[in-house]
Amino acid sequence: MSTSFVQVEKLHPTPFEVEYFDQYDFYSLTDRYSSGSSRKDSIEAATHGAKTERDSIQEMKNAALSLVTILRFWTQRQRRYGDS
Repeated sequence: MSTSFVQVEKLHPTPFEVEYFDQYDFYSLTDRYSSGSSRKDSIEAATHGAKTERDSIQEMKNAALSLVTILRFWTQRQRRYGDS
């Protein structure tokens, strides 16, 4: 499998990137597209730390459970007191 590198000087941001990305996002994009895959992997591992996809899924589940708990409390209060 051959790898091709992109010269950063030749990269031009799209209008969307200009409007919504800051300088750090630009750095991430240029670094991603201009370096080899082994470097990308090490940079991603260093920037994301030890978090895995499984950790993120567990955080989403915990947030959903918290939301369900709040909604249950609110509906019980509605039934008891009838206030909104």
